[in-house]
Amino acid sequence: MAVGRSITAAVAVLAGVAATAVAAFSAPDNPLPISAVITASSTVAVTPSPAQAAADGVRPWCFGFTGGEPIDGSSPDAGEAAIARFQAAYYVDRDAAKARSFVAEGAVVGTVEQMTEALATLAPGTEHCLLASARGGGAYVVDLFVRPPGGASAHYPQNVATTPGPNGGALITAITVRTGE
Repeated sequence: MAVGRSITAAVAVLAGVAATAVAAFSAPDNPLPISAVITASSTVAVTPSPAQAAADGVRPWCFGFTGGEPIDGSSPDAGEAAIARFQAAYYVDRDAAKARSFVAEGAVVGTVEQMTEALATLAPGTEHCLLASARGGGAYVVDLFVRPPGGASAHYPQNVATTPGPNGGALITAITVRTGE
């Protein structure tokens, strides 16, 4: 499992940093500044896609918040993939034009300009997490969770409609607020 190897590697790096710190702080004749200990090693956290995380037994941070299943851009369901790609373009790439490319012409979704204005209000590093349930006919119940760095998550219950798109994909035709939750 790739996640298991990443965790093992991260633990090994942290163990090395801890051993260096112990050696540095227990040798008063030759002390190292803390910055030397901290920058001596680094690791990059790799977050698996929700589908891969579910397959590996690891769930995304919003798993279980609602009854939906985690979705991402690699979903075999074209509608789920379009929804996830739209949200990733918006929250990860912070690119309203790219997000809008997953939307059908004339759809009930904000314009590129409206989405760009909204993006300007999001803190850099804001995370999102998607749970969805297909209802048939291109309709989905979607639960979008957004979490700014150091902040509490917010829940945006949505109804999302899709239509068949080019090359076997799908395009979003509407994103509306789901009420009564």
